Amino acid sequence: MSKIMIGVFLGVFVSALTYEILYRSNPDLIDKIKDKAIEKLDCLLAVSEA
Repeated sequence: MSKIMIGVFLGVFVSALTYEILYRSNPDLIDKIKDKAIEKLDCLLAVSEA
C-alpha cells in the first residue's frame, strides 16, 4: 500500500512540475493543449440531438 501511495505522490509531483516548467517557458503551447483537451471533452460529453 505504501508503494502505491509513493507512486501516486511522485506521479502528481512530476506532472505538476512538468506543467509549471512548460507553462513558464511556453504558455501558448499549454493554452493550445488546454483548448484541444476541452474540445475533446466537449465531444465526448455532448448529448446527441436526435
